[in-house]
Amino acid sequence: MLVAVVVLRDAGGGRGGAPAVTADTLVRIDPATYKVDAVVDVGPRPSASAVGGRSVWVYNHAGPSISEIDAATREVVQTTKVIGSPGDLGAFAGPVLAADRGGAWLVGVDLRGRALLTRVPMAGRGKRVYVLDHEPSAVAVGYGAVWVVARGARDNQLLRVDPATGEVGKRTHFATSSPIDGITVGLGNVWVVASSTGMLYRIDPRSARVTGRLDLLEQAARPVVVLGAIWVGLSDSGGGTVIVDPRTLNVSHLDCCPLERGYFTAGYGSIWLYDMQTGNVVRWGGQSHDSDSVVHVTDPPLYKGLCLTSIAAGAGAIWVTLAENNNYHC
Repeated sequence: MLVAVVVLRDAGGGRGGAPAVTADTLVRIDPATYKVDAVVDVGPRPSASAVGGRSVWVYNHAGPSISEIDAATREVVQTTKVIGSPGDLGAFAGPVLAADRGGAWLVGVDLRGRALLTRVPMAGRGKRVYVLDHEPSAVAVGYGAVWVVARGARDNQLLRVDPATGEVGKRTHFATSSPIDGITVGLGNVWVVASSTGMLYRIDPRSARVTGRLDLLEQAARPVVVLGAIWVGLSDSGGGTVIVDPRTLNVSHLDCCPLERGYFTAGYGSIWLYDMQTGNVVRWGGQSHDSDSVVHVTDPPLYKGLCLTSIAAGAGAIWVTLAENNNYHC
């Protein structure tokens, strides 16, 4: 039997003095109390978020720009304009924004059609822009490198980029029939998904060679490292989530995290899902895999209402972004 602990709040400030949630903001949720305890104004149409060290980074699609927020003070440190915009901000491809202790990384394409990897360091130290030879769709950081999933006319590639110089070291090649577009890093490997074909690849970070592959048999979203396993959300035709053992690639299935409602992240021993249709963030127990808590962030989306657009965990909290809804549903 599922138990829901509901934390109620309203647009006028909520109960217990909770801050008012508005459009174009980053919202902080305390993972211990399940309360919204801070709302930070960012740029227009925030669409992606990532945590690196003590900073939270938000990509603002209208502009476009990247905002750095100090997680301790909950204040915007800098907002940096960027010239490359990601093409796909949905749940299947991506993530388009990644972060480490030194700053943020964004992939996109500029108005001239150039494929770009943009580095925004902490505290306004000056951005760097690197031109790539394949169009990027996802980025991740780990094992001493920046990893970029990119597509070209003749093949698709996973690029291992030197974070200090922006130079591409090794490349992992994939056929055009395997359109890779999602990535995560962790558990000793780099993990890449071709969402349209439902193929998951395991790549050794030292050799950049594919060491395993798994056919998920239906359209699959970008992978996520969750509590010692790789989780991959499946399309709503079959629904649910696949949990993959990183060593054996054996799978189990879970009735969790429907992609049409939002996406999930992991942190503080739990799985956290943002639900666009209700305006809630739902906590799933790490061991029970049951939804046992609900944090009410905003009302269900109405015309010119609010939409939850991304979620990230780290720096002591769960973070979600909100943008104005331009339709009757997100």
